[in-house]
Amino acid sequence: IKRCAILLSPAWEKKEISFTANLEPAEYDGNEELMRHVWLNLLSNAVKYTPEGGEIAVTLQPSREELTVTVADTGIGMPPEVRAHIFDKYYQGSPNSGGRGLGLGLSIALRIVELCGGNIQVDSVENQGSTFTVRLPREL
Repeated sequence: IKRCAILLSPAWEKKEISFTANLEPAEYDGNEELMRHVWLNLLSNAVKYTPEGGEIAVTLQPSREELTVTVADTGIGMPPEVRAHIFDKYYQGSPNSGGRGLGLGLSIALRIVELCGGNIQVDSVENQGSTFTVRLPREL
């Protein structure tokens, strides 16, 4: 997660986004490349949809049973009709996204997390931001 944040730092610094991370030490036995895709997707979406001067906060909280990672932003948020479809393949909910991407990122991220026995939830309020929560079991 730290590496992904560092990789994206030029983008959030350019937009003067306040970025905080509270990542408790934890070990996870999984495919690093696949997990990198999940973190890059969630973090890059947060940067993309957070306006200049906004905030992004990432947390990692381990427990004995699972790891819980949250990516929260003060971005544009989503109305319920968009939120209901964001994990669908090829779905692009925001006409303001500039047409970038194919609408596959979140569906692939969800599939990766599900293959690891976990889940992704989203809480979002239009014009207030979004919080994605990933829960991954420590053991399958």
